[in-house]
Amino acid sequence: MKILISLLLSWSLPTALHACPACGISHLVLVGKADGKTESAAWDKLKSDLSSRFKVFPVDFDGNDEAAIAELPTAKLLVLGFTPAEWPADLVGGVRSYLDRGFPLLVLDDQFKGKSAAGGDAGDLWQKLELALGCSDTAPAPDALFKTAGEPARHATMSGVAAEAMSALSPAAPPCHLLYTIASDAKGTPLAWMSAYQSPPPADRLGNVAVVPLSSPAMLASADVRRLVVQSTLAATDSEDLIPAAGLPVAP
Repeated sequence: MKILISLLLSWSLPTALHACPACGISHLVLVGKADGKTESAAWDKLKSDLSSRFKVFPVDFDGNDEAAIAELPTAKLLVLGFTPAEWPADLVGGVRSYLDRGFPLLVLDDQFKGKSAAGGDAGDLWQKLELALGCSDTAPAPDALFKTAGEPARHATMSGVAAEAMSALSPAAPPCHLLYTIASDAKGTPLAWMSAYQSPPPADRLGNVAVVPLSSPAMLASADVRRLVVQSTLAATDSEDLIPAAGLPVAP
């Protein structure tokens, strides 16, 4: 994949990020919440799976998130899950600063486009995220980011993931301009994908974005879906070569 991105993006490719617990990323910030017993149990399983590889700082929208938000200036990976449309001002500012640094994102909420209807700074931030995710009606990504032919039918991120798990994913709504597809349906519509965004100066950095769009936190009850999410953290950080053929272990 690194060779592919080099060919596609040689005009602006920054220094590659090789990131994982053993090679640079010590912690991540996980933004999201789950309501209801079933959803909360599934969300907690994802937290546990991520915590086995990273130190996780969760932003749970419980009014006690200051310490986790304070980690955003040094975090090397940001995972955006299921969130309210309205965010506290310190989280809006923290995520905006994170995007300005051009570091990787993993996005799980299939309703990210609807969030941009929120007013104020939060709505502006979600509009920026729409552009970063590669699916926007207003400002498509550069031609160099379009999905290319010749991608392998089964990406490394899908290792150990049963095909049935794909029913938990929401197909991408066009237009989507992608680096590559992680998983697709029988018609070839992307179900999980990689895109990229360009941060402004002075960072002037190209950040990877992995999108695994789930309709509900309850989908994370599936070990296959959580495996896909955890392995997408490696795709987002240019480290999918660390994914074993059988997939990474997750909780049952």
